[in-house]
Amino acid sequence: MIKGSKHLAIVKPIIKHAVATAYAANDVLIDWYPFQVPRGGCRIKSLHATIAGTNGDATSQENQKDFSILFAKSIDGIRPPSMGAANAAVTDVNMTACRSYIVGHKYLDVSKLDQDTPNDAIFKTYRMIDINAMDADYDEIAIFIDGEPGDYRARTNQEETATWKDAKFAGLIPDPITGYQTMFLGAIATEAGADFGTAMTLNMAGGAALAATAITSTTSMHYPVAETTITITGTDATKVLSVGDIVGDASATAKIIGKVTEVVDADNFKVDYVREGVAHNTEIVNLTPITFNFGIEY
Repeated sequence: MIKGSKHLAIVKPIIKHAVATAYAANDVLIDWYPFQVPRGGCRIKSLHATIAGTNGDATSQENQKDFSILFAKSIDGIRPPSMGAANAAVTDVNMTACRSYIVGHKYLDVSKLDQDTPNDAIFKTYRMIDINAMDADYDEIAIFIDGEPGDYRARTNQEETATWKDAKFAGLIPDPITGYQTMFLGAIATEAGADFGTAMTLNMAGGAALAATAITSTTSMHYPVAETTITITGTDATKVLSVGDIVGDASATAKIIGKVTEVVDADNFKVDYVREGVAHNTEIVNLTPITFNFGIEY
């Protein structure tokens, strides 16, 4: 990149574990999630993030909880080792294993960054935070990151099967881009109480289960593959979901349903296609409840 160039990195991590269960302090919030930026050393100068509310309501304060974000790179083409299962306590053994991979860290005091009451009247279903919002300590994020020059030479080493090879992630995690490098984002809950539940349950006609889409040689591979309407009951879907969200169930190892293509009304939304089926009356959750926008300068 040319010195002085700027880039916006939009990172929407998929959280694959029990997002509807309240997090305790020092739980893994996000295990390492890959994102790409143009190659070369760069400085993260700003952060904007949206954080989904609990059951479609951000004014109840459940998700005004502090957390730390960490940035990491690969070493010799191998991604950072797992920090542990999301929504479970981080261990000193796992964090020691990650130490050499970590290239940056920032503690986020959400209650200071989201402007609290002034925003409650506007962003009722999610919290919104920005670096330099309220406190002089947050004038900029000021983290320098750089990845390996040769990453993605061996893609099978870069990402484990569950991320790149498994069909349930098809089309959800982008393939490597020429001229870009892969960094990794992780997060630890430093305050207890965050809860990304929705109280929104599957309610297909006749109490039917949601079946996975059959992918055959005649299925169109143009996006969306086989758009599917999902019917729910409970919380108004228009207060929970937005186009681009990735939905699944609330189990300890989430089943991945698909990417939202349209929120039709309070009881119906569409996904690009169904990767994994779920049973009737299962809680349907947004597995991408936090979106980060990083302003990067080279």
